[in-house]
Amino acid sequence: MGGQILEWSVRAALIAAGTAAVLSMLRVRSAAARHAAWTVVLVAMLALPAWNTWGPRAVLPVLPAARPAAAMDGNAMPDLAPAETGLAAQAPTGPRAAAEGPFLPVAAARPARVWNWEWAALGVYLAGFGVMFLRLAAGTLRARTLVRRAAQQNTPDAHGVRASAECAAPLTVGWLRPVVVLPEDWKRWPAAELDAVLTHEREHARRRDPLVQWLALLNRCVFWFHPLSWWLERKLSALAEHACDEAVLRRGHDPRDYSEYLIELARSVQRAGARMPVWGAAMHRSALSARIHRILQGGTPPPPSRRRAAIAAILCGLTIAVFAACKLEPGHAGWAAQKPAPGQPSMNDLMHTRADQNAKEQAQNTRLLQEARELTPQQANALVARLRANPEDAPLYFEVTRYYQFKGDTGGLDALTLWYIQHEPGGKMPPWTINPDWDRAAYERGKQLWLANLKDPRAGAEIYRRAARYFAELNNRHQPPDAPEAERILLEGQSRYPAENWAAPLGELYAAVIAGDPNAPYARDLQAKLAASNDPQLLAETAQWMVRRTLPLGGFDAHATASSYVDRALSIDPDNRAAHLVHLWIDEQRTFQQMRATDQEHWPAADHLRFLRRQVEYAQWAGQTDQATPRDLRVKYEELRIEGNEETARELLAAAARNPKDPDYGNAVFFANMALCNASLHRGDKRAAARYLLAASEAPPTERLRYGSIDLSVARHLVDWGERDAVAQFLERCSKYNLDRGKDMAEWAAEIRKGVNPDLLPYNASL
Repeated sequence: MGGQILEWSVRAALIAAGTAAVLSMLRVRSAAARHAAWTVVLVAMLALPAWNTWGPRAVLPVLPAARPAAAMDGNAMPDLAPAETGLAAQAPTGPRAAAEGPFLPVAAARPARVWNWEWAALGVYLAGFGVMFLRLAAGTLRARTLVRRAAQQNTPDAHGVRASAECAAPLTVGWLRPVVVLPEDWKRWPAAELDAVLTHEREHARRRDPLVQWLALLNRCVFWFHPLSWWLERKLSALAEHACDEAVLRRGHDPRDYSEYLIELARSVQRAGARMPVWGAAMHRSALSARIHRILQGGTPPPPSRRRAAIAAILCGLTIAVFAACKLEPGHAGWAAQKPAPGQPSMNDLMHTRADQNAKEQAQNTRLLQEARELTPQQANALVARLRANPEDAPLYFEVTRYYQFKGDTGGLDALTLWYIQHEPGGKMPPWTINPDWDRAAYERGKQLWLANLKDPRAGAEIYRRAARYFAELNNRHQPPDAPEAERILLEGQSRYPAENWAAPLGELYAAVIAGDPNAPYARDLQAKLAASNDPQLLAETAQWMVRRTLPLGGFDAHATASSYVDRALSIDPDNRAAHLVHLWIDEQRTFQQMRATDQEHWPAADHLRFLRRQVEYAQWAGQTDQATPRDLRVKYEELRIEGNEETARELLAAAARNPKDPDYGNAVFFANMALCNASLHRGDKRAAARYLLAASEAPPTERLRYGSIDLSVARHLVDWGERDAVAQFLERCSKYNLDRGKDMAEWAAEIRKGVNPDLLPYNASL
């Protein structure tokens, strides 16, 4: 709490200094304009606690270095001395190390503490806040009472105002509907004086000065320890008086006469002993001599021009945004933010650039879909003519094909497909397939066109793949109609272009045939072929597609068949990534089927460990809410999700410590630490997040960590928060065992150390 209060104080001082510099540089003299600028500073200062919790933050190393606390919560990671290299987490030692294993977080020993200065400081702060707030509350209550007791004046020269014996001088009271309260002797005032006073007070009401001043007093309660809050309250009060004085002079009142009115009102207040015995209910008495001197100078400062006002607003807004969004960090060299090279976009910028591009494409598709729905046949024919003249126009192709789909015009779509097969078989736009059940003649015509294309010696690998897909027609049938011909085409393409990847389309075709009707003659031939195959990639791809497809026939165990292909692939190539991923997926599915069939109370320790790991892992990437959900609900849901996952992660670490030889031990340590890293990041504790990230990278490599993807979402955030060295270490360690993006990770780590921000794709670690 003390660190947060210090950070708020420094931010507020920087905002005030920046605003003062802008007003001075642009020579803004108008009291109303200056009052508006300082009102914005007041609102920003009041909003700092909420902004510090939920607002975006950048890193600015301006605070003095703070030594880490000697004692820590028993569930927290130990603080590291600044001299330690790379923020690497220390391994546990002693008896606890044997219980927890080498990669679990430990807590420092808790020494006896007689005096907790943080709690004492918090107590002093709350006491000061309580006293100040009680004064403000009492003043607010007295002000409301004053308004209720004041008598309504209905005379033409004072319509809408009130009078009270409790006032020695005019007051304007109220937040949303301010009320002018005059002393009882106002009827004896000269008409000119009354007009000047009412002009002044009504200007207060029009500008909502009582509300601004009440907020200034509230700000003084919150930041009672900060000299800026006291200065800001006095400054706003003085500027409000000056702005209203300027309104009186603009109305044509003589400056000398108006000064005499003010002196006489001051004498009345002096005779009464106080303006009003209510704390914080009305405007403070500004320095009378300064006001009179300003009035007698003659004239009123002109308001700034539109251009100057716009420049001042922009500069003040930027000043407030920059210093409000800064995450102030210790300036000690050991904890200074590690900066990127000049001109580097942040990770957040890179992510938003990609998201904006996706959003633009989605918006374009939505627009094209709407246009396709509204097309008339004549307009569609015109678009088809344009498309044939420019067949690689992707948006136009999208709109025309969707038009045919919306209208149910299979004849038109088939005609366009046949045209593309004949004229653009290997072009940018892949031709559609034709369903033989809907239009057998068109389907046969398409077959002849594809066979003619394959006879062309210039036919490339993509034409072979497209032709095979047309013959296989995988989308609408369990059993492809011309699967043998599709296989022949793929094998011919493989012989002509051996460097291309043919295992994927062949595996997809074989899986569709076998899963569609495993007892069909052709399916049996393919099963025999795969049983004798020495191509590990083909076996792995077939297994992968097989476990993805819905099985139409009973009595066929797709998982068992896929497992046999995976086992054979791994016996040929033990490092085949596709085979390992399918093996992991099948193994997890079988395990959880067995667990569902067993009472949780009778689960062995290994199943309980795997269940907790699965919960933590899924919560990391599957916890996003729909963007249509209101933002406050999404934020609350995210907080609850992260807090719940943090508890599960700690339970998972405890279970891993009890079972260090479990095959899932490394997965448990990795994903638990990643979840704790995310929770620390969510709280704004970047140092703890960096330590958990490194602890995750020290987990013993498992099949899952070697061959699966590793989520880099938290790593991206830590780069922007200045923990570049920790992220570089994490990537370097993972690159040594991860076969998915190991080479990329090593290159990214090198770039980060050079100050470059690579676009770390935040893909998740799900199978």
